[in-house]
Amino acid sequence: MSISPIKESSLFVSLLLFSIFFQFDFYELPNGSTVKFYHIFIPIISIFIFIRSHFFILRNDVTFFILMAVLVNAYKIYTWGGNFIIFQALYCLLIYYIASDVGIRIDAKKLYVLLKRILFVFILAIVIKDLIFIDELSRVYATNQQSLIGVYFFIGGGHNIEVTYLSLLTIFFIYERRVFYFSVMIIFILSLVYLSRIGIIEVAFLTYARVSLFFSRKKKLVISVLMLCLVIIIISIFNNVTIIHRMLHAFDELEVTTNGRGMLWFSAFQLLKTNLTGFGIGNSVIFARDLIGINFIENNFHNVLLQYLLDMGLVPLLLYLYILFNRVFNDYTIEFRKFLILFFVVSLFQFTGYDIIFWFFLGVGDGLYYQKRFQCVETVLGEGKYDCNTC
Repeated sequence: MSISPIKESSLFVSLLLFSIFFQFDFYELPNGSTVKFYHIFIPIISIFIFIRSHFFILRNDVTFFILMAVLVNAYKIYTWGGNFIIFQALYCLLIYYIASDVGIRIDAKKLYVLLKRILFVFILAIVIKDLIFIDELSRVYATNQQSLIGVYFFIGGGHNIEVTYLSLLTIFFIYERRVFYFSVMIIFILSLVYLSRIGIIEVAFLTYARVSLFFSRKKKLVISVLMLCLVIIIISIFNNVTIIHRMLHAFDELEVTTNGRGMLWFSAFQLLKTNLTGFGIGNSVIFARDLIGINFIENNFHNVLLQYLLDMGLVPLLLYLYILFNRVFNDYTIEFRKFLILFFVVSLFQFTGYDIIFWFFLGVGDGLYYQKRFQCVETVLGEGKYDCNTC
């Protein structure tokens, strides 16, 4: 099979990245959902992609996962009806194949440059935005995060998601020492300002990923032990610091089943006892509300594994896990492997499973992999860290 990479438009990819990292609301629907920039942009781009190449449909595990999800949900929709979350899942499907087409055709170094631009634009936008809302942010500790309600965030989901998006973007610059540590420092500061526990976890993950990058397994083990000791020392000395105190008592919050993640996960496990084949995309949260009798506003369980299991059942969940592990332990570009690992860790505490950032970068990673496989071109983001074998 032969694929001829072409020069991908910088404006096209830049707008695609912009739509992912700046999710502006254009219109609010009667059910409370909002129409964002990417909801308009992605269908338009998909038309151009289809005209140009009829979508290069990868014959891979993701396609099988999507087909299985379609079959399961077609039956569940017929049984229990559907909701607006299904449209979000369709956008994930579209952006995966758009990103795959981009990954197959774009020059990897060009993509690297575009990612760096969006990183700095995103950081600058966050800093300017936070300066505008400095009064609300200055009261975060005094109000136990309640003042964050009045702060605008570029990503739907609030401060934790905004920090996480920045972390997921930062992982692609793991070989760029100055850029990487500058971004990690920004993430750390934002985590302290927002009182974001997940942000602190991401800082630790990013730091370990960079420090252990060039070492053998034995040295990585030593580094892991040393970092663990350092964490224990920091906790013992600064255990009264607000954010560390919140992290130490995170599991206490899970015991509360009337609000927060404790409520969401409790309702999920209660619902799990009634059905292992899934309720259909978005339906499981509705059934969970009815089951526990609490009309919570969240539209997901803040755990992707639980979400997929309750929405689509056991088989699609296992396929999803196979997709992740197949790339993490396969000949996949190192930056994308790190991205998938970080996303998996974070997805145990947040995300819906129908998040365009995941499906975009999964698509680009698969596209670059196929470009390397069929054209034997250098696919890593950076300079010459991988050799290209003869086809």
